[in-house]
Amino acid sequence: MKKLKLLAPVAAVMLSATAGFAATATDTMNVTATVNSTCAITATDMAFGIVVPGTLKTASSNVSITCSNGTPFTVTVGNGNNSTTTGSSSNNEFRRQMKHSTANSFLQYMLDDTNGAFSYASTINSNGTFGQTATGTGSAISATLYGEVGSTVNAGAISGSYSDVVTLTVTY
Repeated sequence: MKKLKLLAPVAAVMLSATAGFAATATDTMNVTATVNSTCAITATDMAFGIVVPGTLKTASSNVSITCSNGTPFTVTVGNGNNSTTTGSSSNNEFRRQMKHSTANSFLQYMLDDTNGAFSYASTINSNGTFGQTATGTGSAISATLYGEVGSTVNAGAISGSYSDVVTLTVTY
């Protein structure tokens, strides 16, 4: 018991000595991130199928545009690889055309967003119609692009496969 009485003060001194050696230091760190403006666009192919010369034929393509929230953008629809300035320039009709796979023959077509008022429109806005610049929400914006192969202008088309490539571009 005497040993315990002697050890108790020694232990108390040792514990207080170690408590005196404990210290802390602090620092801060900055946490940062950058969200870049981004946009993506996809479109399904527009297939008119079998076209009978002299008759009207329509088709459509589903377009999806996704831009980061707050990013202003404009989508433009290109003229196609085989575009021409011939045709009815007063209405800007028939400026796009598909080329025959082997012959020097063309099949004219128009694009529009309203399935009826076909024109040479070239931009798509945030509600899925052609128009001015829109602002991204981070969610996909859907649009339908309609095509029409005219009945009278293509009456003399020769048989075979026709194609064109139209580029849709999102600028942000």
